[in-house]
Amino acid sequence: MEIFLNFIVKNYLWFLIITICLLLSLIGYFVELKRSKTNPYKIEKNNEINLEDLTKEKEDISLQSAINKTNNNGETLDTL
Repeated sequence: MEIFLNFIVKNYLWFLIITICLLLSLIGYFVELKRSKTNPYKIEKNNEINLEDLTKEKEDISLQSAINKTNNNGETLDTL
């Protein structure tokens, strides 16, 4: 028992440093565990899709027509 106590007394600084590192790691683990429970990308389910806005969308146009700013019927578009 005396040998064990002498070893601890001689190396108490190393035990202190290791204990502090382990304690900080444990605190970080619990903080990360708590943070993972709260989802930062929470989707609100109260948002409803407004179908009237979808019906006002312009018709599909081809890529060449979009470049030329015309629709498929050849009519010039002001904005896409």
